[in-house]
Amino acid sequence: MRIHIRLAEPFWRTVGKREFSLELTKGACVKDLISELRERYPDLTIEMEETPPVIFVGEEEARHDTRLEDDDHVHLVWPIAGG
Repeated sequence: MRIHIRLAEPFWRTVGKREFSLELTKGACVKDLISELRERYPDLTIEMEETPPVIFVGEEEARHDTRLEDDDHVHLVWPIAGG
């Protein structure tokens, strides 16, 4: 199944692109996607360990066990706090 990924700052700079698609096996969940991203882009692992992203599937915040469907759009956002 094809999953469309959008990376926010600073993650996209590590990968070198903001948007791309990946093929995952049917029944994959968010943690499978994260594992695939870390395998393909090892420097992204460092970024994610320093600041874990907030992950959205469509418009909904997702958990690591959230199941993905073909053609889902996943957005990894750097968490920001303000005051």
